[in-house]
This record gives sequence, C-alpha cells and structure tokens, in this order.
Amino acid sequence: MKYWLLYLLISPLLHPVRCHIDKNAKINIVIDIIKKKQTPSSVLENLCWGPGSTIKFHRKLAENQLKFVPYIHEKNQSLTMFNHRFTVVTESSCNFMLLMEKARLQGFLGVPTVWIVFGLPQDIQTLSHYIPVNCLLIAPMENGRNIDGSLEIVLRTPYKTHQDFVGYIENVLGRWKTNGSFFEFNDLSIHRNRSNLLGMPLRVSYVIGNKETFKHMTDYREKHIDNVTKINYILYQFFCDILNTSHRAIIRSIWGFKSRQPDDTFTKGLLGDVIYDRADISGTICFTPTYRLKHLRFLFAPVKDFSVFMVFRAPSLSYYSNIFRLPFDNLLWMSIGALMVVCGVMVAMMFSWEDREKYFLRQTAENNENSPRFLDIIMMQIAIICQMDFFYEPKSVSGKLITFMTLIFSTFLYTAYSARIVLLLQSNTNSITDVRLLYNAKFDFGVEDRSYNRYYFMNPADQTDEYWRRMIYENKIRQSKGDKFLPPRDGIRLVRDTYFAFHVELNVARYLVAQLFNNEEICTLRKVKSIYNNEMPYVVAHKRSPYIKLFLLSYRKLVEVGIHHREYQKLFAKSPICLGRGNMFISVGFKESYFPFVIYAAGVCSSLFILVLEIIAASYFKRKISL
Repeated sequence: MKYWLLYLLISPLLHPVRCHIDKNAKINIVIDIIKKKQTPSSVLENLCWGPGSTIKFHRKLAENQLKFVPYIHEKNQSLTMFNHRFTVVTESSCNFMLLMEKARLQGFLGVPTVWIVFGLPQDIQTLSHYIPVNCLLIAPMENGRNIDGSLEIVLRTPYKTHQDFVGYIENVLGRWKTNGSFFEFNDLSIHRNRSNLLGMPLRVSYVIGNKETFKHMTDYREKHIDNVTKINYILYQFFCDILNTSHRAIIRSIWGFKSRQPDDTFTKGLLGDVIYDRADISGTICFTPTYRLKHLRFLFAPVKDFSVFMVFRAPSLSYYSNIFRLPFDNLLWMSIGALMVVCGVMVAMMFSWEDREKYFLRQTAENNENSPRFLDIIMMQIAIICQMDFFYEPKSVSGKLITFMTLIFSTFLYTAYSARIVLLLQSNTNSITDVRLLYNAKFDFGVEDRSYNRYYFMNPADQTDEYWRRMIYENKIRQSKGDKFLPPRDGIRLVRDTYFAFHVELNVARYLVAQLFNNEEICTLRKVKSIYNNEMPYVVAHKRSPYIKLFLLSYRKLVEVGIHHREYQKLFAKSPICLGRGNMFISVGFKESYFPFVIYAAGVCSSLFILVLEIIAASYFKRKISL
C-alpha cells in the first residue's frame, strides 16, 4: 500500500502531463521574464488572441508600468517605426515566420530585442527557422505538473550557430510555475553561453596580390608581401580555437570598390563577400570611408601603425639652401658685423691719433708709408676675418692690442665656421615636408602596385586629395609605355639609387629598407604624408552579422594575453635607425660652392662698373681743367 501511495506522489515527475499554457499563465510569464531578465520595457505584441484576452494583457502591462504596441500584419508595418529596444511577444501560429523574416531583414532580430514565443514544442521544431547566435528567443514549454498541482514551465532559448545547422541548440533560461514565479533562473549571457560554435565553418575573405604569399602565410618570411593579410590569417587560427570553428578561406585579388550602379554597390572582391553574406568577416584590413557604414561594422585594427607615405632620399642641403650662411644664425651674423664695425672704428681712431703724434709720424716717414684711409681700414677688417695678411699695422701698444684681440676673435670664429661647413656639406635637407614641396622638387614618382593604389590614383574619390592626385597621376605616374605602379622592392631600389619618391605602405618600406640600405643611406631617408586621408584601416563584418560581439571579444582576448602583440612583432619590421653619419668623403661640386662664385662675379661686375665711373669722372675733370 505504501509503495502505491509513493508511486502516486512521484508519477507526475516521472510521467509529466503535457498541458497547454493558458492565457493567464502566458501573461504572468511575460511580466516575470521582463522583470527578472530586465529586458526592454516596451512590448511589441503579436498575438492572435480574442479581444477580451488582449485587453486583459494590455491592462496587466499597464499595471506594471510597461508600454505596449500592437503589431498589425495587415498594415505591413515596418519595424523601423518602433523603438529598437523592445520585447516581442508572439505565438508560433500567429504569422511568426513573417515577423521574424522582416526583423532579420531590418536588423531587429538580435539583442537587445528579446523574443518571447509561445507554442507547442513540435511547432517550434517544425518551423526550423534560422535563429542566430545573437538572438535571445525565449520559448516557454510546459513540463507537467508538480506535486502541489502547479504547472511547471521551462523557458528554453533555442538557436543555431549558422543557417545550415540541423536542429537547434538550447539553453535553459529558467523554470517557472503557475502558483508563484521563478524557482530556478539562470543568468544567461548570449556571448558567454554561446561562444562555442560547434565546428561552424568561419568564412574569411582575404585579399592576396602575390601568388608567393601562399608559400609564406605563417613562416614570417617575405614580410613585405601581403603583410596585412598574413597577420589576420595567423590570428584567425587562434580565433578558431577560441570559438571552436573551422577556417574556410576565400581568396580574392581585390577589395571591391563602390560600383557606379546605385543598386549594385559592391559586387566583387572582399567587400562584396562580406556584404552579400559570402563571408563572415574580412581577413584583410579595409579603409573606413563613411559610405561603408551603411553596410559594414568596423571591428578591430590589427596593424597598429598602418600608414601610407611617400618615401624618398633627401637631396644634399646645398640644393635648397646657401650653406655658407647656415653655420651661424642671423643674430650671430649681426653680432659679428656689429663687433667688426666697432673694432674698425677703434682702429680708425688709433690710426687718426697716431697721425697726430710726432713720434709715430717720424716712423711713418722713415718707412716711407702712407696713412691708411677709410677704405684701407675696411680692407684691413676683411683681411682679419678671412685670416689674411694686411698692409697697415698700428704702431702704438693700444693699437696693436686692439688688432691682436680682433685677430684672436676672428680665429675662433673661422675655426667654428669651417667645422660647421664640413658638417653641412654632409647633411641633407629637411625642408621637404609635404606633397607640394616634394612635387616641386622635380623628383620622379612611383606607386606601390596594389589594387587600392590603382583605384585611388586612377579615379577621383573622397579618400584622396583630389588636386594632388590628379597632378601626380597625370604628370608623374601615367606614361605612354605604362603607368609607374611598381613592385615594392623595385620602387625602394629606385629610392636608394636615384632621386625618386615612392608611394608605399610604411611597414613594407621598413622591411625593404632594412634589407637594401646601408647606414649612410638610411640617414638620408625622409617621408611625407600621402595624398590619402589619414585613417586607420579595420577588419570588417556585416553590420547585421550575429557574430560581431563574439569577434570583438575574441580580438580582446588575443590583445589581453599578448598573442596579437607577439605576432605583430614577428611579422612587421621595426623602423631602421640611423646610427650616425660617421666619416665619409664628400666631393664638393659647383652646386655646393656656387655662392663664392656669385660673390666673385658680383665683385667683378661692381669693380668694372666703378672703373667705368672713374674713367668717366677722370675724363670730365680733365676737360674741365683744360678749359
């Protein structure tokens, strides 16, 4: 007898009775889920109930300070007219498929939108609708009655890792009973509890411009070829371990750019794969113009210092400046001039005083000397500065002392000036600081042969400075025998050997410069900003991809544990360092010494002009005297 009573007590647990959830229980479940899970307080109601039950549901929502909006299929309402944050309450038998498809197309399927779907278990399974990873769909299922007679409801959250997944994966959000509320509740996190994608093929679209890249994807060789693709290929191997996916690579030769047809924005390349759901994520970084925000979500910038520059070897300083003026700054030149004037005045005063003293006049007469005139004193000062001999010498001790101090002063100046001139002859100019100065410097130009360079140089785009793009492409790049889009190694060689400016990605240039340049050549390298807008390229996914949060968290893990930094250091070369110019032989040509020739020519012309004036003046005075 006692065994029979025990069987009666536990039989509901062993053989649960399948019961339909009545409308009162459904209303209470919705209220309790919203409060417990803290889902959006605006309710979008899509229930095929009678007027009485619907009014009762609305009244219950209002009593709990919850907003509600009925969805009317007959009006073909767009979900964009509603607030994005809402809780959808619907039934599997009430146009559920149409509403879900509309939500998917309009981007309202995933969180923070929460779906509460009532229906029989077989109805949900029969629909086999694609419920993505980021969609929180709560399906209350009856689980029989407890001993106290209350109905137990299990809140299941089915989803699929991808569209081809057979069946559903379920998480249990909690258990609810009709005579109370939740007696079991799991704080479900979409991105923590669904991070295992169960071997899903992760479709990654890569841009590869060189066939040799396939041989060196993970061996850290040929770092200048497709380096922005290689680093992502390596990181996605860790991605697959974090998310438990397989890696399916899609290889493209171009990024795919905006089409001129309004209804066919991106049809080819990497961007076309991502936008048209042929790929889940890009394997090569992309630029971030604003028009792409309509389709893409920028996730992460794996290349921290990606930038495109025009690299060139700076010409000698003498090509752009008068090196004979550069050893001293303007203030020092003015100070030297003022001091020499003061010394000249003092020397003139001493000579004037000596001309009035009988002792010094007697010495002058014995040596058959003339008294110095004003121009003689000027020539004397110039001779002192240039470390040359001079004819007139003061005879007094004070005059000799003034001359001696002037000689000492000019000796130190001459030494400093000579040392500085030698250094300047070995220096290169730093005056080329932008594209305009580089263009006017008569350099030859070349561009790294990549698809995005060809597109942006050959076509007007918001990504570039249109004036300089057109000037450089039409006058420097485009040629009858072929545009000057060069392999990076050839372009860097031209930079080394000639006056050549090469438009190249900076990390590529660093690797090749370290291989091809010696220290003296490295010290002459300069760079100016490209014609491109300065922006950081990112890895992208479709803006409505269900995996965006998982991708972001995976990248964060790779950064936090140092894997990204390690791979970046191994794959990208550091900038070569100039270790000093050292001793080097410099041959001085006419370009370096043109200024002395200018002074000489100016002096000759001035002397000839004065000679002509003197001849004219002498002839005039002779005629005047003869008259």
